[in-house]
Amino acid sequence: MRKILAKKGYEVWAKWDKDAEIYELFNDREDGAYIGFAETIPDATKVAVWWVDEQQSEARWNES
Repeated sequence: MRKILAKKGYEVWAKWDKDAEIYELFNDREDGAYIGFAETIPDATKVAVWWVDEQQSEARWNES
């Protein structure tokens, strides 16, 4: 596991799946909630930023 993003209290971790040749993304080091996948670390970082932004938007919406 490799932490690829820590932002606004959230973390995104990447795990290389050698069989599928993709990075699987999770919200913690212990294979927590599945976020998505990407073929490269730069793409994984984009997915991670999108996920964090989505979490923040949902939290703001829930507060209203």
